[in-house]
Amino acid sequence: FVEKSLDKKHCVLTYQSQTTQLSAEGIGQNKKAAKRLASFELMKALNDKRKQSASTTTAGVATQTSVKDLNEYCQSTRATYNESFKENNNKKECVLEYESATIKLTGSGIGRNKKDAKRIAAAALLKKLLTSQSEQMGMDV
Repeated sequence: FVEKSLDKKHCVLTYQSQTTQLSAEGIGQNKKAAKRLASFELMKALNDKRKQSASTTTAGVATQTSVKDLNEYCQSTRATYNESFKENNNKKECVLEYESATIKLTGSGIGRNKKDAKRIAAAALLKKLLTSQSEQMGMDV
């Protein structure tokens, strides 16, 4: 995150990762209010971006970016996730457990191999995380 204050009542925040760059600005009665509004707008933009990537999963088949998006989300929230695999009737099952200071969620997926199962589990976990985050912020998914 990069903060740029244009004056005491105006703040611009920029988020940059390897694949994404977003900016948001806030104007308030003081610097603190402007920064808070800018961070809220930036979180809203990140939610929209993540919601788009989470909605790219169709018919139980996750996209290749699901695991990457989950890794980026974990890095941005400074949280971790653990993975475990099981085999049931020639199919692999992956269970991903996300844990941060405030929340603990799990997502699971079944696929032909470990890679597919992990993608599906990552997509399911991302969907739960976005729903949980939206509820905390008082927004609808």
